[in-house]
Amino acid sequence: MFIPDKTARTIRLNVRISDGLCTPANGPTLPKIKKGALVELVIHANDLLDDEERKILISERNILLLPRGSELWARVKDDEVTENLQPHRIETKVYPVVPGLVVAFSLLDDLNLVIRGAKGSVLADCKCHIPSLDFEAKSVNEACARISTAFEPSRRSHTGNVFNCVFTKQNGTLRPLADLRKTKEAEAI
Repeated sequence: MFIPDKTARTIRLNVRISDGLCTPANGPTLPKIKKGALVELVIHANDLLDDEERKILISERNILLLPRGSELWARVKDDEVTENLQPHRIETKVYPVVPGLVVAFSLLDDLNLVIRGAKGSVLADCKCHIPSLDFEAKSVNEACARISTAFEPSRRSHTGNVFNCVFTKQNGTLRPLADLRKTKEAEAI
């Protein structure tokens, strides 16, 4: 069962930068903010004055996340599925030792992580084979959505964050792609 993180709410404040200071766009002062709070500043790339800084902050590069042939597993819930699909759901433990059901698929190409300057990284398209469905997907996202559609028919939406619901085996444990992404991002610095 997925329980949303109640602390993940954010508030968007429109501010103007004047002489290096943030001032509210719609009021005289900013709201009181906890000391040490980590905030995100979103700036249109054209508003950066230094061309070199802009190039660095909007640059993209690909790094290898997983090689071709790697096996991945998409987490699914225990929905009622057709008899021919039942054997393809594997009951296992995923990090941090939480029991669950997963469906395997494999990479037909290298899977690259696109490091996007100051933005969060994303997965590049990568052909995947889903043996249980005898289907070739064009990306990990599509593979995950196809698996969800087939194995979770009661869901209203078949999309999700693949970094959290797709797993790779690391040191004998199924761990979310989010863990591998953090490691690769740190190595790329």
